[in-house]
Amino acid sequence: MFDRYKTEKKMEKIFKENKFRMNGHEYDITALDTAVRKNISDHSEMKKFVLGLSRQFNELKEHNCWAERLSRWEAWVRGRIPAQDAAMAAREDGGDDITTPRDSQPFKPRGYPRDSQ
Repeated sequence: MFDRYKTEKKMEKIFKENKFRMNGHEYDITALDTAVRKNISDHSEMKKFVLGLSRQFNELKEHNCWAERLSRWEAWVRGRIPAQDAAMAAREDGGDDITTPRDSQPFKPRGYPRDSQ
């Protein structure tokens, strides 16, 4: 008995919805359904757009991070290379660098402390 009552109520609801659709009533379910689908579609497109922008932003941020690390490394290397070049040039000359001041006194070996006793 309850099933029959439930079925009748469902049928009344379906007929009422069909009647609203046919009469162009303000509660037109198809129009509402169409509007909801369009709204969901718009939100989906906006979500894809925002996700694309977010991905591009993250890629640019990562690229800038690597570029910053590279520039710091290049500055560090540039600071080291002239000093290394000068040291290598001094070694190749055999230590006879004209620009370094020389001692006026000749080198005298002092020996070991126990020898002086």
